[in-house]
Amino acid sequence: MKWMKQVFWRRRLWLYAIFILVLGILAYVSMTSIFLRQETERNPVRAALYAESISNALTRLDHLPYALAADPKVLVAIISGDGTAINPYLSEIAERAQAEVVYLMSASGVTVAASNYENADSFVGQFYAFRPYFLDAMNGQTGHFFAVGVTTGRPGYFVAEPVRDGNGNIRGAAVVKIGLSALTGAWSGSNDQILVVNEDGIILAASTPAHLFGTIRPLTTAQRQTLADQRQFAEAPLEMIDWSETANGRASLDGVGYLLNKAPIPREGWTLYYLSSVTGIRLRALLYEAIGLAVVLLAAISVSVFRSAQLDRALSVSNADRQRLTNEIEERRLAEARLNKAQTELARTSRLAALGQLSASITHELGQPISAMRNYLAAEEIEAGSAPGTLNRDLSSLVDRMQNITDQLRFFATPSRRASERIDLAIALRGAEKLLLHDFDQNKIKFT
Repeated sequence: MKWMKQVFWRRRLWLYAIFILVLGILAYVSMTSIFLRQETERNPVRAALYAESISNALTRLDHLPYALAADPKVLVAIISGDGTAINPYLSEIAERAQAEVVYLMSASGVTVAASNYENADSFVGQFYAFRPYFLDAMNGQTGHFFAVGVTTGRPGYFVAEPVRDGNGNIRGAAVVKIGLSALTGAWSGSNDQILVVNEDGIILAASTPAHLFGTIRPLTTAQRQTLADQRQFAEAPLEMIDWSETANGRASLDGVGYLLNKAPIPREGWTLYYLSSVTGIRLRALLYEAIGLAVVLLAAISVSVFRSAQLDRALSVSNADRQRLTNEIEERRLAEARLNKAQTELARTSRLAALGQLSASITHELGQPISAMRNYLAAEEIEAGSAPGTLNRDLSSLVDRMQNITDQLRFFATPSRRASERIDLAIALRGAEKLLLHDFDQNKIKFT
């Protein structure tokens, strides 16, 4: 019977375990589906916000090169080829505008003044005529170009404006370099991946520095030659990253699955790729499930503790009742023992009372005959002139013994007790022998 109960409970535990497992799987699948749907709805908005922040960063200083190009001091420095006087001015402007570098270029492509003139990697005296932004400015247009700095090795976005003299002739260019490191540095704190990709598929900015200047598709020979001529990415190898994209809005980066959302950056024809980790979503579902399981376990433990406390209280009450019942049983047993003892004493007292009454009756009935016998013996002794107890010694002794017997019977008839006294057992033994001598003779018993 015991093993059947054990089998029953084991099966029941297995059923509970399977039920909890199935429930956990269903909950995990449901939560993962919900989180995926939420991310699918939110990610386009997030991608658009990140793309807008990039656009704002690129356009926020568009006015600065234009304002510098209109400044007479700039024209004087470019024409003279000496930027000593204007360098501090450019440094102050760069600091206030939070630009990485502000500099002036002559028509030959040589930098004549720069805000970083005091630094080891100063632009002053550097030749940048090969940059597309300079060529655009010399053609009378506003130049825009993203590139890795030839001198500093840091990527940035360059905006250039032509500097004209009073006759409208282009004498040089005013250029502002905007750094994106502060903006992209804030992305590294996110679990998601962000890539800014140009039209050639080259990654210009990334939340993971290892992806910077990688490509999401192979470059043609012509593309590589153009990039080399412009020195846009310096010595970067421009190798493909571990990237694949599917048509259902999913992508894989470095072997990890992501939800993919794109947002355009219209100014340069760039595209922002916002990648939300599917693994992160699954981990979040597991976290929520773990929290739910913890809550359920906590509730179960609370219920168990509450029931245990109730059982302890019930057990305490039961123990108290059992102890009280044990005490009552013990008291009843003692009472019964006292009652039995009292009944025994009562029966003994009753027997003694009856014996006393019988003794009193015998003593009363025998007292007078013994007294009469003693008087007769005394009269005979007086008549014969004999001393007391000498006429018939056996008869006198017998009367004395009968008197002693009645005295002993009188002891049972009276409630008072005689004082203890010393007796001679030999005398009592001889008296008993004389009382039983007839029986001894009749039954042929030799008394020793």
